[in-house]
Amino acid sequence: MTKLPKTTEKDREELKPIYLKAIEMRIEGYRYREIARVLKRDEQTVKDWFSISGQLKKPYEQRRKEWIEENEALIKEMQDQFKDASVDAMKALRRRIKAGHVLASINMLDRAGFQPVQKVEDISPSKVVFIYNTPKKKKK
Repeated sequence: MTKLPKTTEKDREELKPIYLKAIEMRIEGYRYREIARVLKRDEQTVKDWFSISGQLKKPYEQRRKEWIEENEALIKEMQDQFKDASVDAMKALRRRIKAGHVLASINMLDRAGFQPVQKVEDISPSKVVFIYNTPKKKKK
């Protein structure tokens, strides 16, 4: 991967306010369609701004790096909380399966974005094994 030249604060100050808003919205997780709607621009225009050769690619990458550095402690804390919540959720699912709520448990996993690695034809509480992988990626 090609290393991008460092963007300075002065570089960002020279950007138009609309570009700064687009960068911040992208950092916050907005999709191109949403950015285009808010900024009253065509979606393809916004995509072009952030493309490999786009005028906002370099400032966006630098701002994203800064944001990650600024929020490193928060990100770590959230990762730890997610791990704890995952363990609690798995324990709750196992309890539900033991209580005979197999289909409800499978439905909960499916809604959370998990997909089975292997399809189980004959489902009974005594035969259920956790055969779920990581959550499937949601389409953007």
